[in-house]
Amino acid sequence: MAESIDRDWNYLSDAATAVRTEYKGPSLTSKELPIDPSLLPVYNFDAEKNRLLRRFDESGECVEMQLNDPANYVRYHLVALLETVRRQRRAKPLNTLVLACTHYPYVRDTIAAVLEELRTRRYRDVLAPQVELIDPAVETAKDAYLEMRGRGLQRAGGAAPPDAFFISVPNTSLAEVRLQPDGWFTYDYKYGRTAGAGKEYVRYVPFDAENVSGETYRRIRATLPGVSERLSAQRPGR
Repeated sequence: MAESIDRDWNYLSDAATAVRTEYKGPSLTSKELPIDPSLLPVYNFDAEKNRLLRRFDESGECVEMQLNDPANYVRYHLVALLETVRRQRRAKPLNTLVLACTHYPYVRDTIAAVLEELRTRRYRDVLAPQVELIDPAVETAKDAYLEMRGRGLQRAGGAAPPDAFFISVPNTSLAEVRLQPDGWFTYDYKYGRTAGAGKEYVRYVPFDAENVSGETYRRIRATLPGVSERLSAQRPGR
């Protein structure tokens, strides 16, 4: 799911209008992440525009389906989780969900809304009426503040220094670098690199429209308005 939020080309393509051979997310034919046809009414995927990519045979039967929207990924993975909970026959319903990834808070509202929908649709027996969503980033920030204060690392006063936001991008000066059509590492190269090789696989560049998609900027404006304002101060016009 994180890859779709990150708009990783292997999992989501804004330009896609048909199923893709390079796709690595959930699908009808995936062995690792299969979409269960019997659960299609439960997933309730959004098929508008290119959010759900499908291929049909000559008789009109859908023979392949790929997700192409973060909200559809949320639906797939929550249904998979709740189906697992049902099979485990736990004595108490699920009442807490830890958003154990830096990407998940971006879709917190979507997760909450889909959980409520799923509770009324199929999972009333395994979902509590109110599911608490825990964002570990909040506690991490608190711990970081306490640690810095304990070490006397607070700013001594005066005007705060200007913000500087950066993002890592592929270092194209490496001869062996392999890139996708969107300019980022191919899947095999990204996960096949050798840790500790002493190579600069990435460069650090300013966080700007050249290196960050418009959809990511929109998501930041919607979920992190304070950060969005500070980004705009660094990059006027965003």
